[in-house]
Amino acid sequence: MKNRALAALSLLVILTLGLSIAHAEDPKTRGKAGDTLTPLAMGNTWVYASDGEDLVTTDRIEGVVLFDGQPWHLLRSYEREKGQPVEANESLEMDLWLAHIDGHECDAFIEPADSEEESTGLKLGAVSTYYRYPATAGETYKPSKDDAVTVMTVVALNEKVKTKAGEFDCVVYKETSTEEPDFSFTSYVAPGIGIVKQITTDAEGTYTAELISYTLVED
Repeated sequence: MKNRALAALSLLVILTLGLSIAHAEDPKTRGKAGDTLTPLAMGNTWVYASDGEDLVTTDRIEGVVLFDGQPWHLLRSYEREKGQPVEANESLEMDLWLAHIDGHECDAFIEPADSEEESTGLKLGAVSTYYRYPATAGETYKPSKDDAVTVMTVVALNEKVKTKAGEFDCVVYKETSTEEPDFSFTSYVAPGIGIVKQITTDAEGTYTAELISYTLVED
């Protein structure tokens, strides 16, 4: 009876281990198609501060427009001096449009109008997948077929980053340029939260921007 119970217990352990292995995620890949990297809801706001600068940058989702039947969300950036109220924000005029298409996060800028008559219409420029998600560790890709010099690399999948806004588990993306060997732009992105830290390196030095607060509105 005792031997039979031990055999049954051993079989249960083997089956449990087998199921755990079968359902375990690939340690080299994080996320699946349709998962949200940057939440796109009207009013979502991210506030950043840079080291060595008396400026605060605010990114906010402020609009939704249909392009070819697909909802694109307007991400507008503002800047103000530290200590000033939100009302002091001034637009950086760097509007970026974001969308979730076929399970992936895509981004694009608006193309300038060819003439004054077309200035009231909106037309998306080249669409890219800047932060590819799901992400695979070590993966290298070009975010846009129209950009021959930018190279993105997935450096890490689960890096802990602590900022004034909290501690986050991030996917790390590094942008380099084949035309500028001294340049790199590293982004730490927490799935479901957005960008929490960015480090820019060029010939003049290294600059860091971190998330100090954020507001996510339920969509």
